[in-house]
Amino acid sequence: ADAQLGRIIDWLQQPAMRERINLIVLSDHGHITVRDQISVATQLTAAGIPACKGTFGTGDVAVVPGSCGSVHVRTHDPHLVRTIVQWLQEQPWCGSLFTEARNAVEGVVPGTLARSLVLNDHARAGDIVYVLRTDEARDAHGIVGGCYDDSHVPVGGGTHGGLSQHELH
Repeated sequence: ADAQLGRIIDWLQQPAMRERINLIVLSDHGHITVRDQISVATQLTAAGIPACKGTFGTGDVAVVPGSCGSVHVRTHDPHLVRTIVQWLQEQPWCGSLFTEARNAVEGVVPGTLARSLVLNDHARAGDIVYVLRTDEARDAHGIVGGCYDDSHVPVGGGTHGGLSQHELH
């Protein structure tokens, strides 16, 4: 993309083009680099909380994966939601956690934020919304910001959708 933009800029430097065309470049968000892959569903299952990826399957827990994803509890059992949150809070790859609002800022589970803060408080929202941990390190190309990811994006690839300043700006 940079090379193609460079070609356009070079073309615009021609005297006949300079006065006729304005070039405006926009982006809807930034991105960060995937540092490591983690399967939240697999990790939950290994911890004794059986979870399926994407759909419930035969279990009570479904994980919608991503660098920002969600955990759905079939019965919305508050004890199971709290158990999963407490486990996630102990994981070095997990960042911010959001649950149903207790008030304007806090979620119903201690240590979580209200899902409404990120406009994710609707009928299909997960019982738990998570953002995987991010960092401020530079990748091989000098781009600042990295994350764990639970999707199809390979290590070294770019992703977005979380709350890192590098994704939001």
